[in-house]
Amino acid sequence: MVSAFFALPLLYFAMGSMLSWLRFSIPSFVNPMQYPLNYALLQLVLTVPIIIAGYRFYTVGYKAIINRSPNMDSLIAMGTSAAILYSLFSVYQITIGNFGAVQGLYFETAGVIITLILLGKYLESVTKGKTSEAIKKLMGLAPKTAIVIRDGKEFEVPIDEVEIGHIILVKPAEKDNLDFLKVDHFEAIPGHGIEVEINGIRILLGNRKLMEVQNISMTELEAQSDKLASEGKTPMYVAMDQKM
Repeated sequence: MVSAFFALPLLYFAMGSMLSWLRFSIPSFVNPMQYPLNYALLQLVLTVPIIIAGYRFYTVGYKAIINRSPNMDSLIAMGTSAAILYSLFSVYQITIGNFGAVQGLYFETAGVIITLILLGKYLESVTKGKTSEAIKKLMGLAPKTAIVIRDGKEFEVPIDEVEIGHIILVKPAEKDNLDFLKVDHFEAIPGHGIEVEINGIRILLGNRKLMEVQNISMTELEAQSDKLASEGKTPMYVAMDQKM
């Protein structure tokens, strides 16, 4: 981002003299104590591109104020404008010999605020773009046709022709070219789990008690089971043809 490219050196020159531990000291020709005018003008030059990059805050913000409907852009525009105008006045004071006015420069405040908000808006736009893409993909999963049952017969019709009162047959697996599994047996065991037989394979899904009743060895999972139980959790197990 253009604003970040200028905001980093702006912050460095503005705050560098206050950080004694900073490895790279600021150049002597922009030292605020020795050359306050150079110091002020350098900050001004670095601030101008940032203001240009964030011009929208000013055009939208002040327009909203004129229309008596101020918004967040108005707050940003007013806050940064105050910092910039006060800093420009301090630059003028320096040019006429009041070198103490170097302490009244706030260019970096305006620059960093604009940069951070621009960065936030950029990240927001990236997130919105990803969300929109995900929504489009999700909409792409919607079926183009539907199976309507009329007089006991199935008819495939465009999804736009489906009306309220139609009986729809939903076959989600067909859309993804998946095969239906044949369930030969299903039994819910209250308080324990379920027992299912699919394509001749006997499957048990349930708690420890179900496995013990069905004489399924749990030796390998004993330690993990005890740990989960000590944490107040109820482990669930799956066994196929009497094997975990």
